Amino acid sequence: QIGSQWTPTTVFRIDGAGKGYFNGGIQVNGADFAESVAVNGRPDEYSPGDLMAIDPRSPRQLMLAGEPYSSPVAGILSTKPGLLGTSHPASEPAQIANEIPLAVVGIVPCKATTANGPIHIGDLLVSSAEPGRAMKGTDRTRMLGAVVGKAMESLPEGTGLIQVLVTLQ
Repeated sequence: QIGSQWTPTTVFRIDGAGKGYFNGGIQVNGADFAESVAVNGRPDEYSPGDLMAIDPRSPRQLMLAGEPYSSPVAGILSTKPGLLGTSHPASEPAQIANEIPLAVVGIVPCKATTANGPIHIGDLLVSSAEPGRAMKGTDRTRMLGAVVGKAMESLPEGTGLIQVLVTLQ
């Protein structure tokens, strides 16, 4: 236990169950909240910025998103999460090694394509037919439940990596 005795000058403590208490909040060097999630295949088959979707064949597993306006879109493979949530206990680090950090909130780079037109700052992004890439959403009726986030950068043509504010909708 670190700082388990609370006094008026204590600024943080961690209890015996591993729960942390911080008076001034937490600041980390990372820009998103990610969840550690299993993938279809090996984690090294994926790379940061990949747009991920829930695998319909495997419970609690992900795969590359590859269908336009896919409602199982789940998030973006994080580059450096500020906070990584996991359902595994700290005593089982090997479990996390077989998973990927899926950004579900925050700003992260995302692979994108202009297959549905140029992407402008503020555009809502959905999955595209190109595996692992987002595109601008234009069909409002198909966007319900399929939006992964908002473009924080433009992509005038082709494919590239753009900053995205992850806001699953």
